[in-house]
Amino acid sequence: MGSTRSVESYLELTRHSTDDSMKGAAFIVDALLDPVTSHSEETSDSPCLRLFKTRSYFDYLYASGNEYKGVRFHAGLGHITSSEGSTVAPKGFPWETLSEGTRIVDVGGGIGTACQEIMKKNPLLKFTIQDLPSVSERAIAVST
Repeated sequence: MGSTRSVESYLELTRHSTDDSMKGAAFIVDALLDPVTSHSEETSDSPCLRLFKTRSYFDYLYASGNEYKGVRFHAGLGHITSSEGSTVAPKGFPWETLSEGTRIVDVGGGIGTACQEIMKKNPLLKFTIQDLPSVSERAIAVST
């Protein structure tokens, strides 16, 4: 059975997936029928961003009043990268083949959950995690 943290992360992932994603799905037909967005490759033309009226999903997550959504989003990602059997971080690449001291840069790495999982089995690798300032501040708070 998973840890309490794992269960809570799974609940946050479920809440995230059934809230914003389902609401955004209601705008798929509108996006596909609109001649401006029907063949667009711009992320800003996606159904979710049509609903949220923002340039990016992260602008929406961190907008004033949505802070809890950002926290929930990152908790859900924690479940994806750290759950038993996950292929996202620890098993998705042959990390053990990298030379000692190799630096891994995780762009958009959140609070470092994926890197922590990799580091458990590969402690001689070096990690740099980059994310938005508000996420980085949260990562520092969690790690201290």
